Amino acid sequence: MSHARKSPVLPKSSWLSSSSRPRRDKSPVIESVIHTLRGERVILDADLAKIYGVTTKVFNQAVKRNREKFPLDFMFMLARQEVLNLHNSDLEQDAS
Repeated sequence: MSHARKSPVLPKSSWLSSSSRPRRDKSPVIESVIHTLRGERVILDADLAKIYGVTTKVFNQAVKRNREKFPLDFMFMLARQEVLNLHNSDLEQDAS
């Protein structure tokens, strides 16, 4: 189950501990994990978890526990073909 973020800026909230929050100097890292899907700029849950230094499972649990802090369109499920397309484009970028 993959979820994605529509904005590179994460909401300021207490749903992750302050030690897990990304540092401001990570913007190049954040920019490198932004994808365009369905005409929207998104960040995958796995990439956000890495930025926060937690597992994807822990990240998704934190989001679910604090769903009221996020807009209704905060995340969406990727179709299998979208996941394959992302994987293939990442492989192509790695090859170049």
